[in-house]
Amino acid sequence: MKNSTLKLKLQLIALFILLSNIHFAKAQSTCQLQFSHYSAANPDSVHFYTAGSNVAGTAYSWNFGDGTSGTGMDAWHYYHTSGTYYVCLSVAVPTTSGFCTATWCDSVHVSAVSNGGGGSTGNAAVCSAVFRYMSRLNSNSVTFFGGRASGGVASYAWDFGDGTFSTDANPTHTYTSAGNFNVSLLVTNSFGCSESLTRLSFINIQEKPDANFTNGSTSSCTVPFRVNFTNLSDTSISIVRGNTLPYSYLWNFGDGDTSILANPTHYYTSPGIYTVTLIVTNSFGCSDTMIKTNLINIGNLIDSFYMPDTVCVNTPVQIRNYSSTTQCIWNFGDGTTSILYSPVKTYTVAGTYIVKLLNTLGACKDSISKPIVVLPPPIVDFRGNHLNSCKAPFTVDFTNMSSNADSFTWNFGDSSTSTTFNPSHTFNHEGLFSVTLTAQSVYGCTSSLTKSDYIKISFPVASVLNMPQRGCAPLFCDFTPSVVTSDSIASYYWEFGDGSTSTLMNPSHTYDAGVYDVRLIITTVKGCTDTVVYIGGVKAGVKPHPNFTASPTNACAITPVVFTNLTPASDSVDQWMWTFGDGTSSTQENPQHLYIDTGYMTVQLIAYNHGCPDTFRIVDLLNINSPIAKFTVTKSCINRLMKTFTNNSIASDSYVWDFGDGRTSTETSPVHIYDSSGIYTVTLTAYNSTSGCNYVKTTTIYVIDQHPDFVATDTNLCKGNSTTFTVIGINPTYFSSYSWNFGDNITGTGSPITKIYYNPGMYNIILITNDKNSCKDTIIKNKYIVVNGPTAYFNTVSTNACANSTVAFTDSSVSDGRNQIQQWIWNYGDGRIDTLTHGNTTHVYTNTGIFNVSLTVIDGKGCTHKVTKYNFVNISKPTALFSTIDTTGCPYSIIHFTGNAIGSNITYNWDFGDGSSSTQQNPTHQFANNGRYDIRLIVTSAIGCKDTLVKSRLVNVINPTASFTVSDSVGTCPPLIVYFTNTSTNYVSQLWEFGDGTSTTTDNPSHFYSYSGVFYAKLTVTSIGGCRATYIKKIVVHGPRGTIAYGGLSGCTPLTVNFFATTQGTNSIVWDFSDGNTAITTDTSIAHTYTIAGSYLPRVILRDTAGCSISITGLDTIKVFDLNAAFNLNTINICDAGIVNFTNNIATNDIISSIKWNFGDGTSSNLNNPTHNYNVNGNYTPSMIVSTVHGCVDTVVSNLPIKIMPTPQAVISQTANGCAGVIINFKGILTSNDTSNLSWNWNFGNGNSSNIKNPSPQTYNTAGVYPVRLIVSNSIGCADTVNTTAEAYPYPNVNASIDTFVCKGRGVNLNVTGANTYVWSPSTGLNCTTCSTPKANPDSAIRYYVTGKTIHGCSAIDSVNVIVKYPFNMTASKGDTLCTGSSRRLFATGAERYSWTPALGLDNPSSASPIATPSNTTYYQVIGYDEKHCFADTSIVPIIVYGIPFVEAGPDRVINVGQSIELIPTISSDVIEAKWSPTGSLTRSSFPGVIVKPRSTTTYKVDVKNAGGCTATDQLTVNVLCDGANLFIPNTFSPNGDGSNDIFYPRGSGIFSIKSIKVFSRWGEVIYQKNNIKANDPSTGWDGKFKGAQLNPDVYVYIVEVSCDNNTILTFKGNVALIK
Repeated sequence: MKNSTLKLKLQLIALFILLSNIHFAKAQSTCQLQFSHYSAANPDSVHFYTAGSNVAGTAYSWNFGDGTSGTGMDAWHYYHTSGTYYVCLSVAVPTTSGFCTATWCDSVHVSAVSNGGGGSTGNAAVCSAVFRYMSRLNSNSVTFFGGRASGGVASYAWDFGDGTFSTDANPTHTYTSAGNFNVSLLVTNSFGCSESLTRLSFINIQEKPDANFTNGSTSSCTVPFRVNFTNLSDTSISIVRGNTLPYSYLWNFGDGDTSILANPTHYYTSPGIYTVTLIVTNSFGCSDTMIKTNLINIGNLIDSFYMPDTVCVNTPVQIRNYSSTTQCIWNFGDGTTSILYSPVKTYTVAGTYIVKLLNTLGACKDSISKPIVVLPPPIVDFRGNHLNSCKAPFTVDFTNMSSNADSFTWNFGDSSTSTTFNPSHTFNHEGLFSVTLTAQSVYGCTSSLTKSDYIKISFPVASVLNMPQRGCAPLFCDFTPSVVTSDSIASYYWEFGDGSTSTLMNPSHTYDAGVYDVRLIITTVKGCTDTVVYIGGVKAGVKPHPNFTASPTNACAITPVVFTNLTPASDSVDQWMWTFGDGTSSTQENPQHLYIDTGYMTVQLIAYNHGCPDTFRIVDLLNINSPIAKFTVTKSCINRLMKTFTNNSIASDSYVWDFGDGRTSTETSPVHIYDSSGIYTVTLTAYNSTSGCNYVKTTTIYVIDQHPDFVATDTNLCKGNSTTFTVIGINPTYFSSYSWNFGDNITGTGSPITKIYYNPGMYNIILITNDKNSCKDTIIKNKYIVVNGPTAYFNTVSTNACANSTVAFTDSSVSDGRNQIQQWIWNYGDGRIDTLTHGNTTHVYTNTGIFNVSLTVIDGKGCTHKVTKYNFVNISKPTALFSTIDTTGCPYSIIHFTGNAIGSNITYNWDFGDGSSSTQQNPTHQFANNGRYDIRLIVTSAIGCKDTLVKSRLVNVINPTASFTVSDSVGTCPPLIVYFTNTSTNYVSQLWEFGDGTSTTTDNPSHFYSYSGVFYAKLTVTSIGGCRATYIKKIVVHGPRGTIAYGGLSGCTPLTVNFFATTQGTNSIVWDFSDGNTAITTDTSIAHTYTIAGSYLPRVILRDTAGCSISITGLDTIKVFDLNAAFNLNTINICDAGIVNFTNNIATNDIISSIKWNFGDGTSSNLNNPTHNYNVNGNYTPSMIVSTVHGCVDTVVSNLPIKIMPTPQAVISQTANGCAGVIINFKGILTSNDTSNLSWNWNFGNGNSSNIKNPSPQTYNTAGVYPVRLIVSNSIGCADTVNTTAEAYPYPNVNASIDTFVCKGRGVNLNVTGANTYVWSPSTGLNCTTCSTPKANPDSAIRYYVTGKTIHGCSAIDSVNVIVKYPFNMTASKGDTLCTGSSRRLFATGAERYSWTPALGLDNPSSASPIATPSNTTYYQVIGYDEKHCFADTSIVPIIVYGIPFVEAGPDRVINVGQSIELIPTISSDVIEAKWSPTGSLTRSSFPGVIVKPRSTTTYKVDVKNAGGCTATDQLTVNVLCDGANLFIPNTFSPNGDGSNDIFYPRGSGIFSIKSIKVFSRWGEVIYQKNNIKANDPSTGWDGKFKGAQLNPDVYVYIVEVSCDNNTILTFKGNVALIK
């Protein structure tokens, strides 16, 4: 095969590139990988290194193509066999998302194999020096790679051309100066062989420009102001390879204007302070910048303020003013202004506005304007694709229709949010959701739109509009559904309660007598359902037989008439409608009515049984006798105590009025004047003398005659204070509103009400009151409120001053005209506060800054007012600052000084220390003599403030000297390594020029001289001031020299190239063609043929007679191209006609110039990857011819033909369909002749298949439609597919509905579905045996069978069971009595379900035996039902409830022992019995009380009972005391025998005994003593004798110990006088 080796190589390369690209796409990274290789002089040694790659991998893997591998960024490899090898390098690079991998392959040709490391021409060790480099982006650092040798490299010696060396294998070097640098490498192998390589001007480092400029005058008071700028930048021209590369300039004048001229002139058109910038850039993009801050100062005023460039509509803007001004006027560009120093502005309309500030400082005025762009808010709108759902989850796709916005925040109302432009959101629960979209523009302006209740997710709610329905049987009912839903209704299902159903939307149905539950089930298209059931929704009744009586039938109108319903209970009346003849009515069963008209009344009762009515009317049943009292009341706001009463009574002949104030009247329509205000009840009694009847009418009226007034808590106050107004002199309950006018155009309502006055003056107050009779009163008090207080204001002559200077403030405050100002409090804003008795003042500010100043004034009444002026005083002190970068220089060098003083409108005065001066802000100066100089700067502000700065010995002026030594100045063979030592003085930089076109700025460099010749090394040193000195030495290097040239740089294989060498001092030449082939000759020309595609860089090695050799590499790369044509087809077999896709697989390293396709059917194409439509049967062989731009041509022909064949045509024959279980025969029939081999493939849809033309019969046991498919195909896969169906009809799903019931004698409708025709059996009780809804009315339970048949004759059977419900009798419990809060269990039997009414007090009103706990007497009605509500029975159970009697025994009592007390409880009127306990101390009983005489403290309980046996209990305690009240001891006695008071003895009640009694004389002698005696017993007392003798009158002392009945021990001491 032609060029098979090249084709294989190119295919491998394409495969690796494809794999690499696939990997890159997955890793989201771009790895570019490539490697190069050099063959050594020894042709079996190859050095591989990564070149042209943009990756720095962490893992390198080499496959050398000979079964061996290696690692590392660079690799050496020795081949043992000649030939062509395919070498691949794989690298893995870490990225942020993992590892990026790439693979690159290339071919290597090894032409010969050495024996033991010698070259092809001998056994000598061969060295080869070669290198490459990789520079870092935007850096002057270069990394070098290189060197190889047989036997391995033992050492490296690099010369980077700037005087520096390295011995590293792969060094990185940083160049510190600009220039073109030669790079040399000397390698030595383990055999001691050395070889060097030098590349001239290999590295180019560009010089960075030095920006500098001066300017003319820098300050002016007027505009326009002209400034000339002089460019002092280094303007030398860069010369690279003979091309001159100029510099470019960019000036920024600080006022928005720029220039690219070298020395521009600029006109400043606005006052201000401007910073000037110069950027100098060379052609390589290297640049330098000089900035002179605040260089240009135009105008005396400093006009400066800050505000944002843009703002959103309706967003407040804080404008900060930095101007030095005493007065400012703002114009905001929208018609509004302000005089505030730093105002806040809000724009309401979008647009661009010019904000202008007009400043005034003394007599000077100036202005500054800035634009502000007011941005419109976003316009927000959105919509959802679906807004309603009947169930969750519900997903809504939102479409954002907003404009002028770039970010969005959605709030879906369910705690979920999104920032997507068009989000899709799922709502997971039901509800109403308000959706909010907040949009933000690129400028940050926001706007929101909320659509309330936008998303509605709710289950459908079904109801029936015309329910319930009532009427007489048979009752025809129309049903109309009402469905609240967000979805469409898919189906309705009705159950009419009598066994009948319907799926219509608005069905009609006829009911027999009875009560029926109606059920509706709706289903929406989304599958949501709702069911509504109306219990007793339809009641069809029979007409009742109403009857009633009334009592009395002849009565006064004031007498209620009682109506009694006499309708038979068997009529089951459930609704009554009475009309009483006077225009009123009632729905009670037995109403009581008070007539509002007189005369004969016709009464009517309409009774309803389940909505079926009948009427009973008695004409003139009642005679209602007059009168009927009626009246109205008219008020007067003039005489508010007077009321006019208008009598509207019916048929009255006399009247009695009671006005509620104790007075009456018999007038028909009286006028009454009340004595005072109040709320009165008025009664009219109307009489009719003929009927003898009367009528009483009562109403309540307001009589309001009050005189409102008001007061204020403070009528003389300071402004800013409040006072409270209160309405007085009235009863608030008689009034509905209060309205105030406070005299300052402010109003209010209510009382009390608080008001704040902000301005001094006298104010009139108006109060308007409105009473409940709508009568108004107005109260006016002129000059009622007096508001006092001064108004503070001040100013100053100048708001700008120097630190430590005096500022004078002028007071302009005014009083209120009544109270003079007595005190001024100044706050200067720097921490100092003065309190003065006069207005004007001065203040010295010691610190700089901007200060707020405030003044508070206080008048004679103590009222105060404060005014503050913000940022009012600007105290400045300039600070002298300067700098220079040129502190050292040589005589007459230019020294630049920069003034950086702090302050506004600064002027400068420089002293340079050599007798020279300047007034520029940024001057330059040249010093004539060596020495050190002091620099002084004095700065002065616009208002004369000064500061001085001196920097001693700042500038040093001195000259440099240049000299150096070398390590060697003569070499016998390149390279010569020379080490230079700098011995210069007074310098800061140096430049070495080595004489071979290279240079360096290193202090002590080393240098490779790689070629022979005479070189002059030059050193130039420069001092800080730019002064230079030079020193030169000669360097001589001996050895050969030469160049290499060749033509034919590109072509197709095989490519022959002619090489030419020019040499000096050379006796042999080694040619290295870079493809693995070398030649050694003495000829200076040679030809070589390249047979393998690739890129080659040849070289020559020159040797002289002394053995000195040098390597010279060619400047141009030789490129050899090859081509391998190939293509693929997507198919070679086509049915009938079709399109073939052709894909070229061309492998080449050249650019394809043309492709020529031949499709084999007479047509062609020049497309890269064409498609072709073949539409004629046959075999076709395509081919392709490819050409490249370098003339390579290749042809390829397909080895397989393309076949075009017809498709077979078939139909299916089959027998008829049938019910489930049917057997069907199928046959396949061809509609056109086809001689090819055919295959038949049947699929019958029932799980069976066949591969013969006429298959066996098929059985379909399950109902359904089965797809049947036949595929007929030929040998190349052309096929025809025929489809049909087989249907097995279903048996009907006969549904006779659920089992049901029938109320005896009423019948029930049966309903069957699922088939087309029906037959019922047995026929017992049926009105029809072939209809779908026969009515069944059996006498006993029965099961009916129904056979249903479909239109296809398929049948099935179902059945329904019908039970019969019969009437019943119910028995209930008897009545009972109980006490409030007690319970009784009631019961009823005989029914299946029960309903007790009223339900109040029952634990379960539907229980057969509920527990009743009524709060009052209740007649419980129980209605018993059967479970189907066919029949009912009713009973009444009365429960008489007695209340709990009330008893209160009374408060606890206290008595002395021996006393009696009566206990009488407080009891309710129903108490019939009261019992007290304990009974031991009861002395008498008198219902309900008792009299007790306890001997000790006792608790008595009283139990009471009423007629119902309900009881209550209470108790009290009688506390029994024994104290001095129980005992009497006389303080005198006279034992004279007169029978009166002759004996001294204790007396009392409740005294059990006298334990002891002693009597003492005044000297303490016991003269009488007795123990354990009775009280009240004179026989045991003292008769005044001692030892039988009567004692003389005197005072004696006694001690008595007493024991009470309650065992209390008491001791009494005292005096008793014995008299005669």
